[in-house]
Amino acid sequence: MSDNRGSLDVVLAFAIGGIIGAGVALLLSPTSGQEVRRRIRDEFDDLSDKVKDGYDIARDSVEEGVGKVREFVEEKKDTIKSAISTGTSAFSSEKEKYEEKSA
Repeated sequence: MSDNRGSLDVVLAFAIGGIIGAGVALLLSPTSGQEVRRRIRDEFDDLSDKVKDGYDIARDSVEEGVGKVREFVEEKKDTIKSAISTGTSAFSSEKEKYEEKSA
């Protein structure tokens, strides 16, 4: 689970760094206002796509992790049910033996 959080932190840091870097580069470049606005829009669109891709990757990782947890729980549930059944059978068998001796 911490790997998923780490991946999300990396994507978020990348997005913030990209926004800051693009903003500084555009503000310091010697271009017209219209050109700056177009470049900002293009950079924002690119960054938006990268953030969406990062979100999709993080969501897929979480879904995969949830699936693994469900599988693990189902496996353990079957093991516990089997152990309870075995214990119940052993108890019943020993109880019958004890009752036969007592009778």
